[in-house]
Amino acid sequence: MPSSPVVFLGRRSHEEAILAVRSADVCLNMRDGCLGTKSLEYAAVGKRQVAFATEGSERLESLYSGLSAVHLVQERSASAVQRAIENALHAEKTMGPLPLHAVEEARQSLGWSATAQKIAELLESHI
Repeated sequence: MPSSPVVFLGRRSHEEAILAVRSADVCLNMRDGCLGTKSLEYAAVGKRQVAFATEGSERLESLYSGLSAVHLVQERSASAVQRAIENALHAEKTMGPLPLHAVEEARQSLGWSATAQKIAELLESHI
């Protein structure tokens, strides 16, 4: 029986999950309906990813603009997911890992200080 290029690890501690993300070629977030925190974690670690297109996807895409880092699945089908995975793997193979400077920029955008600034601006606009 041929081995699968996809490895299912099941439930893991946060520390183990981050190690798995760092060792992956491409990460998948197949949670339909919202991005959740996984896609943001994958972006903060600097991994290409596949996720369903949903509200907020444009923010995720903008973190690594022009680097083919986020492959959104529009159609909810196995073949669409497969194509997105193949595209993400091809980008990783041909373009290499995401550049460290881009990963740092994404982390700064996702960090608590950036979030706190956005919340403060929102609160000030409503006072």
